[in-house]
Amino acid sequence: MLLGLLLPATAAAQDVPRLLRAYGDVDSEVLVGVKAAAPGSDALAVLTDPTPAVHVFSAAGYRSWGREGGGPAELASPVDLAWSDRAVVVLDLGHRKLVSYGDDGRFIEMRSVGDWANRLFLVGGDTILGTFRPLDRARAIVRVAGATRDTILAYSTSPNEIRLEAPGAPSLTVSEPFTPQPSWTVLPDGLIAIWYPGQTHIQLLDLHGRERRRVPVVGPSLPVRAEDRETWFAAAIPEEFMGQRVFEPIRRRAWEVVPFPAVFPPVLELEGDPSGVLWIRKNTAGSGQVWYAVTRDGEELGSLRLPPGRRLLRVGASELIVWSEDDLGVERIEVYERPAWARGV
Repeated sequence: MLLGLLLPATAAAQDVPRLLRAYGDVDSEVLVGVKAAAPGSDALAVLTDPTPAVHVFSAAGYRSWGREGGGPAELASPVDLAWSDRAVVVLDLGHRKLVSYGDDGRFIEMRSVGDWANRLFLVGGDTILGTFRPLDRARAIVRVAGATRDTILAYSTSPNEIRLEAPGAPSLTVSEPFTPQPSWTVLPDGLIAIWYPGQTHIQLLDLHGRERRRVPVVGPSLPVRAEDRETWFAAAIPEEFMGQRVFEPIRRRAWEVVPFPAVFPPVLELEGDPSGVLWIRKNTAGSGQVWYAVTRDGEELGSLRLPPGRRLLRVGASELIVWSEDDLGVERIEVYERPAWARGV
C-alpha cells in the first residue's frame, strides 16, 4: 500500500512515494517487538525487544546479534540505537549503558550512561540523551562529550491524569488522552528542536540550551477520530495482567468516562532528517499518521499520511523508514521513497 498525500494550499502537485522494499517477510528475518530503526550509509539497523537484538539489513545480507547468552554483547532492555560511522551504538535501559558493535556484530565496548535514558542521538563527538526519573514527571536532555556531562535543559511532562475504577477490577491511573506535552529532537548539526505546549513556533537550541532561532510555524491541529480514540485505549489500558484479562471492566468504564479533546495538539512528535527538514506528527496511527514537513525558515513543504496502523520510525536522506504489522501480528519494516518535494533545503 502506498503512502497518501495531504497537500497544503502552498504546495504544488506532488508524487506519491513508492514502496522500495520490506524487511521481516521471511523466517530468517523475523522481527518481534520493534523499538527503533536507524538508516546508515549503506545499511539499515533495527532494534527489537522483549527479544533483545540488533538486526542489520544491507546488500551483504542479514545479520543479527545481542540476544541472551551472547556474553558481553548481550542486551538486557534496549530502547534506542544510532550509527557512529560503521559502528552501531545501542542505548540499553537495563544495563544503563551504551553498547557499541561493528556492523558485523563484533562487540566493541560498553560505556556507562549513569542515568535512566530512553533516547539517543550521536552528533559529531557528542552523545545526546533523553533522560527521565522513574515514577516522576521530570525529564532532561543531557550532553555527554568524553568525561564532560552537561544538562542542556530540563522540563516536566503534564501532570493531568485520570483514575479509572470499576467493580471487579483493580484501579488504573492513566494520563489524559492527547494532552499537549513538550516534544523535541536533535538535528544533524547538533541543534535541538523543541516545542512547548501553547507555542506557535519551534525553538532551535544549541548544545548549551541557548535559543539560536525559531521555526515560525507548526502547522494545523487535526481532529481526533474514533480510530484515534481506539488507539489510545489500546495503548493506555493493558490487555491482560499476569495472564488474566482483569482490566476489561476498566476498559468498558473508560469508554464512558474518559474525555477526549476535539482536536490534537499541533505537535505530537518531532523528527529531524539529514537535510535539516523538520517533520511534525499530527495524529495517531489509528487514523493513519500524518506528518507535516517544514524548513527551518518556516516554509511548508507538504505532508504525508501513512496507511492506518503504520508508524514512521525515521526519515533518511532519500527514504522513509516505516513500521507495520499485519492482521496476524507479523511485524515488518517498510522502506518508502522520500518525496522529491521533501528532499533538501
